[in-house]
Amino acid sequence: MANEQHLVYVKNGGSPFKKTIVLNDPKDMVPGTKNMLLRITGNFMVQSIDGLHNLIRMPYGCGEQTMLNFAPAIYITKYLKTVGKLTSTIQTNTERSLKSGLQRELTYQHIDGSFSAFGDRDPSGSSWLTAFVVKCFHQADGLIKIDDAVMSNAMNWLLTYQNSDGSFYEPGRIIHTQMQAGTASGIKLTAFILISVLENRHIKGVEVAKINNAISNGKTFLERHLHSAHDIYALAIVCYALANAGSSSGSTCFTKLKNAALLDGDKMFWTANTGVSKRELTTRAPAADIEASSYALLAYLKLGKGSEAFPIVKWLVSQRNPTGGFQSTQDTVVSLQALSEFSARYASGPSQNYGVQIDAFGSNFAHSYSTTTSTYDVVHSKEMPSTLTNVILQAIGEGNAVLDISMSYYISGNRPDNYIAVSVAIVKETLNSVTVKPCISWTGPATSGMLVAEVEMPTGFRPDNDVLKAQKLIKKHETNGRNIALYFDGINRNGRTCVEVKMDRADPVVKSQACHVTAYDYYEPTHQAMERYEFGLLKNATICLVCPLCQFCNGATGVGLIGVGK
Repeated sequence: MANEQHLVYVKNGGSPFKKTIVLNDPKDMVPGTKNMLLRITGNFMVQSIDGLHNLIRMPYGCGEQTMLNFAPAIYITKYLKTVGKLTSTIQTNTERSLKSGLQRELTYQHIDGSFSAFGDRDPSGSSWLTAFVVKCFHQADGLIKIDDAVMSNAMNWLLTYQNSDGSFYEPGRIIHTQMQAGTASGIKLTAFILISVLENRHIKGVEVAKINNAISNGKTFLERHLHSAHDIYALAIVCYALANAGSSSGSTCFTKLKNAALLDGDKMFWTANTGVSKRELTTRAPAADIEASSYALLAYLKLGKGSEAFPIVKWLVSQRNPTGGFQSTQDTVVSLQALSEFSARYASGPSQNYGVQIDAFGSNFAHSYSTTTSTYDVVHSKEMPSTLTNVILQAIGEGNAVLDISMSYYISGNRPDNYIAVSVAIVKETLNSVTVKPCISWTGPATSGMLVAEVEMPTGFRPDNDVLKAQKLIKKHETNGRNIALYFDGINRNGRTCVEVKMDRADPVVKSQACHVTAYDYYEPTHQAMERYEFGLLKNATICLVCPLCQFCNGATGVGLIGVGK
């Protein structure tokens, strides 16, 4: 699914908003499968609220991904409470979701109090993930009860991984790849952990002096190494950390951050991957850019510059998916924190004069809708003809509105990527089982972060879990419907990883269709590749009702299940 989203602002007597959206068919689209939808709302938080439990479509099989069910619910609930729109139903559902997420996350905690992506299957806890979990658990304070011992044990463990110079380090594997590149000084990881420690400075069960000393040393380290923040991601997260710490270097960092911003019309953003210098604009930003821009927005808010931040909000809204989330876990969590804080302070509701008239028209299509004070929090939807090649959007009136055009379709064939490739071969097949061998290749500039391969099973088949568990390369696997998600720690540059997946027939199905294997970078899903495989023997099979003596029959019932060919 693809979409284009715009947060517009119009003012009576001012210039109307007008934009032409080109609706080209994707190259790999299966003809006849395209559907298009126009959605309009006044409140830019509504889509994230409505799509809370389906923000991104990724599997939930590790300790960090579990927090996607946890952290956004906290930020949105607090936002609704601040603006006086938290209903008893939402509060009850949130508490249930948070309690479920808490119990699941605790299964990834080590006996020493730390957390890691795969729990006891990892040799060590992760300081990055432990800081993230402690931050999220702290945010949930007042919504659900979290054992003080869980928090204090995690924080005491975390503080043991601070160097004498104030930097923090990672004893485990860094699974968030943006924390890897250029971190010889540890500035990104230190900033991330310092933010968590700052938010938990009054935690029970940890010596106050110990916490204060860690904060002081961490802040000093960031101040001394601010000049080494050569990429935007580092600059954005360091600025937010220094602003949180009340550092005298906060204004210097903010000036450097503001000067590095990129402009796209009335939108402002930062790009994480090419240093402070500007580069060409892209139509869809990588997850790292979204995360960096979200940290920049949080820094603006912390430093009291929120009135200057609306262009950042416009850009972040333009990068959302149709369910109100973003590309991966971290950019979704950080963006929702930033957007909810901004909205609660600067856009908590419509003004008395609020009202925006929206017109959309194209070939054989025209539609008008008005957002008012009574429909401000409502999402209005209108199907659009799949034959449209472009649509013109116009808005006039007073206030904000979000215009979102989404396109859903089926795809076929490969999706080549510069970093990742996937191949799949059938190792063995019978009428009752098939074993496939997916192989993932990584050609990125450095060792990959966590990778996921999703293997689609033929209809009526189920995985042989014993075969999957016996392969040490597979850190974890989970099944969701017809998809088996396989998690991998990472692959060295120019490396290749192959595993075997055995699937057994559970239902008497025939005429199977081709299935897909999709591999992607967990933290940057734009690095994605896809390949198809086809179960030839089952494709040519037919249902036959014959005598119990047929070799393909179930002799116990006397009913033929599957025959081949004739």
